[in-house]
Amino acid sequence: MHELERKLCIVGLWCIQMKSHDRPTMSEVIEMLEGGFDGLQMPSRPFFCDDEHTPVPDSYPLLSELTEISEEDE
Repeated sequence: MHELERKLCIVGLWCIQMKSHDRPTMSEVIEMLEGGFDGLQMPSRPFFCDDEHTPVPDSYPLLSELTEISEEDE
C-alpha cells in the first residue's frame, strides 16, 4: 500500500468515528490530507471497536418480501 493510500485510510477512519466529538472538523481533515504521513495517528478507538454497538440480526424480514422486476414488466 502506498503512502497516499495509507493516509486516506487513516483520515477515513477518523471521519467515520461513531461519536461526533471524536470526528475531526473539515479544516482538520484538510490539514491531515495536506500534511505528511508521518504526522498522522490512528484514532484511539476505531469505529468498529465501540462497546455500544448494536447487534445486527442474521436476516431482515423485508428482504424476503422483495420481488424481481424485469425490463419486460416496464
